[in-house]
Amino acid sequence: MQYLMRLPRSASHPAGSSLQVTISQARETYISTRHDYIVNKCVNPAILNFNELLDDKSPGGEEEGRRARCDKLLVMLQGILALMQSERMLLDHLFPKSSANSLLSIFSTPVNHVEELLNSQIAYIKKSLASQTFYALELYQTLLHVQSDWEEITNELDCDPPVVRLVSETLNSLRNPCLRSFPEALVDIRVAQSSGKGETSSIADVTYRTVHYLSTLPAYEHIVIDLLSSLGDRNWLMGAVTASQRQNDGDSILQHFATDMLSALLEQLESRGRGMRRLVSAIFLLNNHVDVLGTGGENVLNRGFRDARAKFMEVWQELVSLLAESTNAGGAVARLTGASGDKQQVKDSLSNFFVKLDDLEAMSKQHVLSRLDPDLRERLVQDVRNLVVPAFSSYAGRHAKQVEKCE
Repeated sequence: MQYLMRLPRSASHPAGSSLQVTISQARETYISTRHDYIVNKCVNPAILNFNELLDDKSPGGEEEGRRARCDKLLVMLQGILALMQSERMLLDHLFPKSSANSLLSIFSTPVNHVEELLNSQIAYIKKSLASQTFYALELYQTLLHVQSDWEEITNELDCDPPVVRLVSETLNSLRNPCLRSFPEALVDIRVAQSSGKGETSSIADVTYRTVHYLSTLPAYEHIVIDLLSSLGDRNWLMGAVTASQRQNDGDSILQHFATDMLSALLEQLESRGRGMRRLVSAIFLLNNHVDVLGTGGENVLNRGFRDARAKFMEVWQELVSLLAESTNAGGAVARLTGASGDKQQVKDSLSNFFVKLDDLEAMSKQHVLSRLDPDLRERLVQDVRNLVVPAFSSYAGRHAKQVEKCE
C-alpha cells in the first residue's frame, strides 16, 4: 500500500485512473480482510466462550459464573476498543482521507454482534428476574465500569452516534429490570409457599433465600444505593404496610430496604407458624430467627426474637399453671393452696401436668432447637428449668402424699 500510494495518481498520468482503481480495490480488500479476521478470530470466539459460561450449571458456581461472564464481557468490550484504536492508527497511515469510514466498515459487524449479545442478556435476565437479580446487578456494574472509556474512545475515533451510545443505552435498558427486582423480591417473600406440609422446626426455604439475598446485596452496595434512591425510599413496598414502618432516620436507604425484607420474612414465618402447635411454632420461629442474624435490621430481628421466645416460654408457663389451678365440674377455677386441698383435684392436676409434660417432651425431641446457636439452646433450657423445677418442687412439697401416690 505504501508503494502504491507513492505512485502518481493524477488524471493526466496515463496510469492514473488504473492506479486509483487498484488503490480502491486494495483498500476494500484490506477492509474486508481485517473485518473478517476481527469477526471470525476475535469477536465470535469470545461470544462463543461467553455463551459456554452461560450454559454452565455447575453446583455452587452461581456467583463465580456470573462474575466470569461479566469479566469476559468486560474484556470483550475493552478488546474492541483497543482494536479500534490500533486499526485507526493503521488506517490514518494507509488511507488518511477515509480512515473514519474505513474504521466503521471494519467494525460495523463486530459492534452489531456485541449489541446482539448485550440485548440477549437483558432478555435472559427479564425472563427470570427473581433468579437472575444478581447477574443483572453484576452486568450493570460491569457496564458502568466501561461506559466512560467506551464513550470517550468512540467519540475520539469519530464513530457513529449509535456506536457511541451502545453501552449507555444498554445500561438504560438494564436499569428497569434492576429497579423492578427490589419490589419483586419483597413480593416473592410475601407469597412464598412452604416446601412441605404440616409442622416443622426446620429452616424455611424462604429464609434461606432471603439470607442469601441480603448477604449478597452488599457486594453491589454502591449501585444498589443509587438504584434504590432512584426508586425512592420505601417505594419498593408498593403500598404494602410492614411492621418496620418506623425506621431510624440515620440508617441508609440500603438498611431501610433490608429492614423491610426482614419484616416481610418474619410476617411470612409467623403466618406459617399459626398453623402449628404452639411449642412447634415457637421453635420454628426461633430457629429461623437464628439463621437470619447478622443480615441487618437488628431492631426488627430483636423484636421478632423476643416475640418468638415469649411464645416458647408461654407454653411452659401453661404447663406450670396446671400445678396451680384446677377446673371443677362446673367449669369454675379452684386454686389449690395447701396440703388440705381436694385430693381429686391434686390427682387431676398431677395427671394433666405429666400428660402435658410428656407431650412437650415428645415435641421437643421431634422439633429441636437450632444447633447454630448453642448458647441460645442452653439459655432456653435453663429458663425452662428455672420455671418448671421450682414450681413442681413447691407443689410437691404442699401435696407430698398425693405426689407420692401418683408416682
